[in-house]
Amino acid sequence: MVDIAPLLDGSNKQAVAKQIRWALSNTGFMYVKNHGIPQGVRRFSVQCEPPVF
Repeated sequence: MVDIAPLLDGSNKQAVAKQIRWALSNTGFMYVKNHGIPQGVRRFSVQCEPPVF
């Protein structure tokens, strides 16, 4: 899980970039926390997604 708060507030961009690179290079995906996207927007986007399986 990558906490992007330090990226958004500018306090530690390099560390976040390293975490993102590691996650995507080693696992191919990542979970993001502290992104600032409101819960309602996240719920709406999930409802709009087509079923995968």
